[in-house]
Amino acid sequence: MGLELKAVWQILDFDFFIPFYQRGYRWDRRQVEDLLNDIYDFSQKKEKGFYCLQPIVVQPDGLNRYRVIDGQQRLTTLYIILKYLEEARRIIFSDDRLFELEYETRKDSQNFLQNNLSKGVNRQNPDFYYMSKAYQTIKEWFENNKINKADFLNALLKFEEKDGKDRANNVRFIWYELPPNEDEIKVFTRLNIGKIPLSNSELIKALILQGIPQNEQFKIVSEWDYIEKNVQDDRFFAFLTTKKYKNTRIDFIFDLVAKKYKKQYNIHVKEKDERFSFYLFEKLLKEGLIKKEELWDEVKKYFRIFEELYNENCYYHYVGYLINSKSASLLTIVETFEKENKDQFKKELEKMMRIVLTKPLEDLEYNAHSKEIHKALFLFNVLITLDSGYARYPFDLHIKEQWSLEHIHAKNSEEMPEKYKKELLQEQLRSRYIDDSLKKSIQELLSQDSIDPDAFNTIEQKIYQKFTDEDEEIDTIDNLALLSKADNSSLNSAVFPEKRARIKKRDKEGRFIPLGTKNVFMKYYSDEAGDFLRWNRKDREAYKRVLQEKLGPFIKEKR
Repeated sequence: MGLELKAVWQILDFDFFIPFYQRGYRWDRRQVEDLLNDIYDFSQKKEKGFYCLQPIVVQPDGLNRYRVIDGQQRLTTLYIILKYLEEARRIIFSDDRLFELEYETRKDSQNFLQNNLSKGVNRQNPDFYYMSKAYQTIKEWFENNKINKADFLNALLKFEEKDGKDRANNVRFIWYELPPNEDEIKVFTRLNIGKIPLSNSELIKALILQGIPQNEQFKIVSEWDYIEKNVQDDRFFAFLTTKKYKNTRIDFIFDLVAKKYKKQYNIHVKEKDERFSFYLFEKLLKEGLIKKEELWDEVKKYFRIFEELYNENCYYHYVGYLINSKSASLLTIVETFEKENKDQFKKELEKMMRIVLTKPLEDLEYNAHSKEIHKALFLFNVLITLDSGYARYPFDLHIKEQWSLEHIHAKNSEEMPEKYKKELLQEQLRSRYIDDSLKKSIQELLSQDSIDPDAFNTIEQKIYQKFTDEDEEIDTIDNLALLSKADNSSLNSAVFPEKRARIKKRDKEGRFIPLGTKNVFMKYYSDEAGDFLRWNRKDREAYKRVLQEKLGPFIKEKR
């Protein structure tokens, strides 16, 4: 491996080629600004010397180009900086030369870099997005910091020859040039193990592609890109896992396959290690326990199973519930899918979905059994959505929220601190559902220096009785619904018609209200749906019947 220093001006005439196994451009704002700040700080120094960028590892390909083995991110960012400074370069250096970047599998990226960077943030694909974001970051950095472009360009491109050598204070690369016969993928893997920015899946890609015929490499890269594109869909990914993957989501599939192999071959590799699947696959391949083709076929098989589960509406809802309620592992679900026929698989999923209750459903209470009620109402909303036939439960939106139990008719407020009693009274004073005589009593109470407990309880009891039947238990499941904590807190202790109106408004605004919850507040299950001011005994009985009907097959009581 040849090592030398090259100034930036020395590579302006070069053509660089980004091989298929390289990831796309992924630098974010912080990384771009860090590079800009480093170059700028160097440009302000008075002492002689040069500033060294991290290594660029290349290999000549016999076509007057260099294949970039490592350093694509730095090289691309430098290109975007010089593209932004193109006009200033022509004026200061009378030079518009700029190296070229060609991509083996992302051919449109070269044209985008050359012609479309300045046209705003482009979301057409990840490469265009990160490249255009980098350009915007560079533009904002120069404008906001009022950077002198001449000083910056001199640091990048200045050349001063003395004694046959470049003596300028400029930016240079550590330049590693591989011999033409060196195995580039082996070098790529060796260089990138231990680097935090490189994802686990990218190392696995190099591991799989190394040493196989080029036509097979292109086939795998094409299949890889298809899988990667699909798992980027939040709806697809959220029914499979609640875990967030920082880099590429295909890592999730590799982790699942690795767990299966670890169990099968009894390999001791720590699952908590961020490169768990890479280390395990490398060990299995090295010891000849599996072949590359077998590994890739397993990954594709898992993905095909996920597609089938996602596309079949019943499987989608069952699996999504099991994963998001943490009732079963995806590995268990996949193993069951592989060994059972379709009818039996569905029955096995239903077994996994069973909720173990400490009491009959109607006897569960808010304070003592909140976790059981929460799980039951989550399942109820998923099943109601499945039965609707026109919608799918959005697990991607579900993951983004924290969920809590909301009383359909407000809890009695006797034990409220005085601060909250005032807030509740002021809210009730604004409600269009509370009559003038009650509002007059509320105004009189609020005009006092402190809230009289007996007077407060009298008013609240009248309001309570106005919107429900007397002596109804407030904390049982027939008076509870599932809502996000944000929506729940905004409803507070509002009366039923007020809550209903707010739920309706939030639904119109596009907020995610689970279908079962929405149906309850719209009184969809009630026989007397015309009375929208009260949540009464008949409404609760109707709601309880629907809960029993939907959840009954999935409930198992402790004995």
